[in-house]
Amino acid sequence: MKLIGKRRLSGALEIVTWLLMAATVGTMASLYWIVEWMMNFNNNPAHWRPLYLVTLIVSGVFALLILWQVRGVLHNANNGTIFSMNTVKRMNLLGVESLLMSLFYVVMLFVGMTKFSVGLVALIFAFFGVIAVLFADLFVEAVNYKKENDMTI
Repeated sequence: MKLIGKRRLSGALEIVTWLLMAATVGTMASLYWIVEWMMNFNNNPAHWRPLYLVTLIVSGVFALLILWQVRGVLHNANNGTIFSMNTVKRMNLLGVESLLMSLFYVVMLFVGMTKFSVGLVALIFAFFGVIAVLFADLFVEAVNYKKENDMTI
């Protein structure tokens, strides 16, 4: 079963990525009201408001950056250019952005967001970042093999 192509699973995932980016922008635009609702719902003290806003804004920015790179990789796959240096660059950026997101959450653990879930998010993004950088290196090898193969023909 073929999964890569504009009319296949990877094409649908590229569209879903665009929708997720739009939802992220919408959520970030309404963060003030979301945090207000969350503060009232959980009866949190007012001094948590700035910490929540900073955490969610930074998370949203990183989410947009990561989704943009994922969209680019899917676009390359859909156009038949997956084994290109553009994909390698995007995978490296994806890894670095994920590692920075992980680092941000580690810092948030020491600033006051001491919950198990914050540490878990940091671990997940660290793992994903390392995997993305590893895949970028694998794609460098694939690009080199492709160049070598193209020159032989």
